[in-house]
Amino acid sequence: MRLLLVDNAHLYQDKNGNYYAPSIYSYGFLQRYLNVFEEVRFMGKVYPVTLEDTSKYTCVSGKGVEVYGIPWYQGLKDMWKKAHRVIPAFWDASKGCDCIIFRIAQLESFFVYLLGGKKKPYAVEVINDPEAWMDLPAWMKKFSGDMTRRMIRNAKGAAFVTKEVLQKKYAAGKKKKGAFTANYSSVELDESMIANKPLRFPKNGAFRIIHISNLINNHMKGHTTLINAAKIVIDKGYDVSVEFVGEGDKVSEFRNYAERLGIGQKIEFVGRTNSVDQLFNELKKASLMVFPSVTEGLPRVLVEAMAVGLPCLSTPVGGIPELLDRKYLFEPDDADGFGNEIARLMDNPREMEKMSGDNIAKACEYKAALLNQKRSWFYKKLRESIT
Repeated sequence: MRLLLVDNAHLYQDKNGNYYAPSIYSYGFLQRYLNVFEEVRFMGKVYPVTLEDTSKYTCVSGKGVEVYGIPWYQGLKDMWKKAHRVIPAFWDASKGCDCIIFRIAQLESFFVYLLGGKKKPYAVEVINDPEAWMDLPAWMKKFSGDMTRRMIRNAKGAAFVTKEVLQKKYAAGKKKKGAFTANYSSVELDESMIANKPLRFPKNGAFRIIHISNLINNHMKGHTTLINAAKIVIDKGYDVSVEFVGEGDKVSEFRNYAERLGIGQKIEFVGRTNSVDQLFNELKKASLMVFPSVTEGLPRVLVEAMAVGLPCLSTPVGGIPELLDRKYLFEPDDADGFGNEIARLMDNPREMEKMSGDNIAKACEYKAALLNQKRSWFYKKLRESIT
């Protein structure tokens, strides 16, 4: 049985025709679907340049995976410019497939659904909150929210990254008869990745803050807020540095901003991690994770940071309040709130140790064995619904 998987994936080819992704879409990621379906057709935008160096990317290609490439575009305007090529690709995406899983809310999922995909049996995986996207006009947010509700309402099944938040917002209406539901994150946490005891924190020592966003191409992950917060803490006399993990066209802008504030030597951009081991090595060098994101579903980077025992500060958006105590959440632009809390925690190492233990316990709810069981149940329900 062949499954079509639709998401907003950015893909690259090497000279041998193998496909690579700069983020989570590895062959290992697709294996969760291959455990239930014999074949997976994975749709993604293919960048029209052959990769010479693949070391910073994850390989997508493998047995049972068919990559369905669509023309590369960036944003709605570029998509419309290439509509004569893009729309036929959307239209033909589901041909020859037995069913579809739409990861939403993504524009690619909406268009494939509207251009023929809704005629196929399908399920949805709700991975974010479209009405909270900062860089979209109001009409686009409304369209995305309405489409998300419509697709959930008519799906055979719906899975959510949150336990309650996105369900309450988008799945409150009438559902298709016999529809099934689940909740699980995209994170992959083996037992070996989870710390076995809380971290210890010396008072008045050097303090390393980490922030992770593999694609640094907008302001939605709170880079500016964290730089401003670091300035506040440093001006108070604390020995603090910040490590940003990721790469993108905004790196130079954020680096220059830190230089203008006079703290450039305390702000480091280390590039993108290309393996789980590398990511966890970076996390283990840090003292605190600060993630002032504007919009999220349930950020895997927070769960991963919690797994190694890092105390975390973030924002009350999406499913983040399901992970962290409200007193450690601040509005995305509240640099004063983040900065003052960082300084306060540095003066209270015992509280940080408690945060570390609490975060490890919460991360255990996202162990791979538990999530894989939920995912497989959901995919099997979709398969059984059409056989």
